[in-house]
Formats: sequence, structure tokens, C-alpha cells
Amino acid sequence: MGNGLAVGTISQVVQTRRSELITLKKRVSRTKCKTMDRETWESAQEAIAIDDSDREIFERLFTLYDKRGGDEVIIREFLVGLATITNNTIEERIQLAMELYDDCSSTSTAFLSKTETKAVLNSMNKTCNFFGDTQLSHEQIEELVESVFETYATELQQGTKLSNRHAPDFASHPIMEIFTKRRGTNQNLAKV
Repeated sequence: MGNGLAVGTISQVVQTRRSELITLKKRVSRTKCKTMDRETWESAQEAIAIDDSDREIFERLFTLYDKRGGDEVIIREFLVGLATITNNTIEERIQLAMELYDDCSSTSTAFLSKTETKAVLNSMNKTCNFFGDTQLSHEQIEELVESVFETYATELQQGTKLSNRHAPDFASHPIMEIFTKRRGTNQNLAKV
């Protein structure tokens, strides 16, 4: 999930960091809309001086996440896709992706339901697939989320939401470990 050969290589090129993605989220989420158009995205990137090479990569991902071809994306799904290619460990990518997905998160702690966590992993999968890396199956994502939520059932916020501080539990889960080993990748590939 974000540590395949292609994503690992792209993450070495992408200069945008966690703090910049958080700033982008704040800029594009001001209107309280769930979607944004390409012009809004380009303006937000320009306002915080995103590197031109990153903008080219993000442009392609914008097109990928534009489901209807109307130059519009669902903000949180798109930002999660960008978290997948940051120069971080897989744990940090998952944690950032969960934070970017949580509409209510004003701090680095996010709380997501099972459904929201599955959506995060599916968006990360979509980016991996775009770059030609293998993906977790829907069944594997389902089992991974169910297992981690079950393990921490007593810690669930409001009875149904898990904190993104459990991102390492997702990254080190046997399903994820089998997945990353099957591809012959190293957990810290993105930190080379």
C-alpha cells in the first residue's frame, strides 16, 4: 500500500511534504464543499508554491480521481491519493491519509469509522494501481480493517471510530506484511 517499486520511486521525486498537504487540505476545504474543480486545485498549489514537478504528477492524479470527467474531484479521496506518494514510511503514509480523509480533524489526530478507513485504503490502492503497483484486494482490505478494529474495540471513539495513531497496526498487520513481501519490497523503501 504505497510502497511498491513505482510508488517508492515516485515518492523519492515528490517534494511535497505532510505539512504542505495539510495546508492544501485547509485551503481547498474552506468552502465546505466535498468536491473541488481543477481551477481551485491549481490556485491552491500556486498559493503555497508547490514545486512544478510535483504539480505535473498531481495533475495526472487529479485526472485519475476525476470520476465523471468534469474537472472535479472529491477532495478527501484525492488528497489521500497524494498521501500515498509522499516520501514517508508506509505507517506515516497511512496516518497522513487518515488525517487528510477526516473532515473534522483540526489536529494530527483523526478518528475514522470502518467504512471511512476502507475508503482511505481504497483511495491509496487507486494511486498504487495508477503507478503500476499491485493492490490489496477488496477482500484483503475488508479483513485488514475488520481485524484492526476488532483488536482495538475497547478503544473505539464514540463506539465506532478508530484513531489514526493506529496506522502502524495497519502497516504491520499480517495481511499488509504478506502483501509487501509478495511484491519483494522493503517497508522503508520510501526512506532510501
